[in-house]
Amino acid sequence: MSSSSSKKKRSSSLTSLTRSFGRGSGRKKKSSRGSSVERMESTGVARDLLMTLSNLTDEQMVQTKCFTNWANSYLAKRNPPIQIYNLFEEMKDGINLLYLLEVLSGEELAIRKGRDMTLSDKVTNAKASLAYLEDNNIKIPAQVTPQEITNGTPPKILDLMWGIISHYQIEEVAKMSRKTVSGLNASMGDESM
Repeated sequence: MSSSSSKKKRSSSLTSLTRSFGRGSGRKKKSSRGSSVERMESTGVARDLLMTLSNLTDEQMVQTKCFTNWANSYLAKRNPPIQIYNLFEEMKDGINLLYLLEVLSGEELAIRKGRDMTLSDKVTNAKASLAYLEDNNIKIPAQVTPQEITNGTPPKILDLMWGIISHYQIEEVAKMSRKTVSGLNASMGDESM
């Protein structure tokens, strides 16, 4: 395959991947403000996302889509619900990361936010999220630092998200297993009477 056709194919797949981020769970939402994809394109988010994704390996692109969809499935439970489109850009200030941890934990966390956020505010949010994870024994690779989060470094953000997903999904499966075992024990106890 020639270099230009390879780039064209990759660009096409990046565009379709960007559009799939706008679709979320596959359900179309009608709104008077236009579709989420139209809003993404008009705000430049789609352009930023394409720029970021063009530097990722195929495996990282798949992880990015999966991790973004996973995060959005939980952020949709927040009040008010939010949706992220560019995992790397939208975690930089630490706000969405802390929102995600709030939804997952059920705890309210201190979040610095506002229009005039300084780099110091963003680093403070990133430190708070990493401190929360450490305090709750959630394993995150040591090389994920507040600076890597505020820089939006794709491999580090993916490592961070994998640590969070691994912990909370394993916890969810363990809870389901305990319920199943407890239900089986209860039904076995009922049968012996």
